[in-house]
Order: sequence, then structure tokens, then C-alpha cells
Amino acid sequence: MKKTPLDDWIASLTGLPMTRRALSRHALSALRRTLERARTSSPFYGARLAPFPEDFPRSLRDYGALPVTDPGDLAADPMALLAAPQEAVERIVTLPTSGTTGAAKRIFFTERDLARTMDIFRVGMSSFVRPGGRVLVL
Repeated sequence: MKKTPLDDWIASLTGLPMTRRALSRHALSALRRTLERARTSSPFYGARLAPFPEDFPRSLRDYGALPVTDPGDLAADPMALLAAPQEAVERIVTLPTSGTTGAAKRIFFTERDLARTMDIFRVGMSSFVRPGGRVLVL
């Protein structure tokens, strides 16, 4: 498989070799940390994750047992899903529905969320856009 700029970026962020075993262990650890933060910081996810033991997931296969969060959950009470302190929110995006009469959804981003999104976009696009090239972002 051809190596991409994202491979080097991920390796530099994690400090890990780009092997399936190392990345799987890292992904499992990161998933556990994310679930713990969501469980303790978000009323919605605290309730949604209550049936799962604290050491869940024990493997990446367990990931599929997690309940799905659907657009209706987000539209119903976006603040309940927020897992960061409100003062850490740098940007709020309201997304109207497309072609339906459903409620708009509000998504909250911290400074770190925004920086990471830009990094992923910058590194990922370098696979497709040559130096000096331009991309229109709508």
C-alpha cells in the first residue's frame, strides 16, 4: 500500500511505528480516553454510556456495541452532548437540514478541535494538491 502524508503525520503525533498492532493499541487507548471524557463531561453521553463498564471497550471489536448517536439526538439538546466547558468553545456551527423540515443542529468546537481539523485537512490535501496549488473550500 502506498504511504501517504497522513501516515507520517500520524506517526509524528503518536510517536509510534506505523504497524497495525501499534496503531490498534493506540486507537483502543484513545477510544477509552474519549469515552471516559464523554461519560464524565456530557450529560447525554453519561446516560448513554452508563450501562458499559469503565474498562469498555476491551478490544476494538467491542466498538460496534456502542449506541449510535443520531441527528435527532443532536437537534434535541445540543448542550447535553457538549463534553467541553462552555468557556472552551471557540466556534459554534449551526447546520440546517438538507431537504427536510427537521430542526437545525448545533455543533461546538474548541480551539484544539479547530486546529486539529485544519491540520488533518492540510496534511490530507497534500496528497492531492501540489505545492503552490489552490483549493476552493466552500
